[in-house]
Amino acid sequence: MLYGFTLAFSIALACYATPWFSIPLVPILLIFYWVQRYYRQSGRQLKRIEGTSRSPIFSAFEETLTGLSTIRAHRKQDVFTKDAFSAIEKNSRALLSNQLAGRWLALRLDLISNLVIVGVAFIIAGLSCSVNVAVSVLGLVQTTQLTGLLQWTVRVSTEVENNMTAVERVMEYTNVPVESPSNTTFCPDDRWPESGEIVFNNVHARYRPELPLVLNGVDFSIRPMEKVGICGRTGSGKSSLLLCLLRIIEVDPCGGKIFVDNVPIDQVGRHALRSRISVIPQDAVLFSGNIRENLDPFNERVDSDVLHALEQVSLRSERSNVALDDPVSERGYNFSHGQRQLICIARALLRNSKIIICDEATAGIDSETDKLIQIAIKSLFKTRTVLTVAHRLETIADSDRILVIKEGRVQEFDTPINLINNTGGYLYNMIAGGGEGAIRRFRSLTTKVQKTEIRSVNRAS
Repeated sequence: MLYGFTLAFSIALACYATPWFSIPLVPILLIFYWVQRYYRQSGRQLKRIEGTSRSPIFSAFEETLTGLSTIRAHRKQDVFTKDAFSAIEKNSRALLSNQLAGRWLALRLDLISNLVIVGVAFIIAGLSCSVNVAVSVLGLVQTTQLTGLLQWTVRVSTEVENNMTAVERVMEYTNVPVESPSNTTFCPDDRWPESGEIVFNNVHARYRPELPLVLNGVDFSIRPMEKVGICGRTGSGKSSLLLCLLRIIEVDPCGGKIFVDNVPIDQVGRHALRSRISVIPQDAVLFSGNIRENLDPFNERVDSDVLHALEQVSLRSERSNVALDDPVSERGYNFSHGQRQLICIARALLRNSKIIICDEATAGIDSETDKLIQIAIKSLFKTRTVLTVAHRLETIADSDRILVIKEGRVQEFDTPINLINNTGGYLYNMIAGGGEGAIRRFRSLTTKVQKTEIRSVNRAS
């Protein structure tokens, strides 16, 4: 309001001191408005393009820092340098265009303002005989101030509108559809789920209403404490299956239900459901802090329980002695990939979840740590239901059963030995793509597991 009052006062004084100034005043205001409007059409888009082209620079920089050792190992520095320079060049072009557009606006505003001041000066000079000198000087000063205020008005208004692109991005996030209200028809007690039985009953799912189905009539059941491997080609629906189990994507309204221990999961609150299922991801997630905070972030367990979990996954032994107060850097990069995976397994042990989702935790690690993780998963999760998403089929050869997904449908669901012996089956053909050696390795692994199970049964009897 103060600024508006100052502008109005300057116009009034200029018109009082130089009455002739009131005649071109309206055209002058219209010219300022036209220049602003003309600039706005491109200025806003240039600002948006500059902001959009800035994101790839930060992404490329972060990806390069994350995979620096891998880039150097494969001698791909030139490739990543070229990509970074390309992103910087695109942003520089957009930034330069945006700045040049701003200079275009400033030049026109300065030119118009100076022409107005010169015009008023000539009017005052022509009327010097009939106008008081003090009033003339006042009129010239107020005209100079007025044009300055008009320039400032145009520049600030256009800058505010250009910066509204950031508000647009915020509004996009605020308008993103949220998860449907969490239904808490069933309030599970601390023991749910007790057995870990999972049933998918004719489940259909899609990521958005306008997109095609990613799961189309999925129907299977997993027994309590069963170890199930899930495989399929890229885009077959493996991850979508687990996202439905966690209610990250909802089952399509056209039909289908998912049951955990005979309870429909859509009747369980999302927080309660997800807190009862542990996930061991392929890329283990650790947060800045210390080991204890990562294993027990809500401080629900005593130190002895946390230490016991570390001992169970061999992180407190002669080979590795991890303490509770050991610092954890961002993303846990001060620990090896295998150690991060073992810490995630220890976290799952502390949560005591009956259902474990494992996204091939042994991918990309050394053989010794791979052996430790495999032993930990097999021995520590005997009484849990374990779902393992496989990218290497050999990792699920020791599963109780293997679920084969293709294009959102269940193709096969049987024991590994039966599937590998079915030469016309989908899993057999997937393994056969790696040659006869892959088939022999998979068959030997399944036979070895079967013999071990037979010996265990005989020993128990």
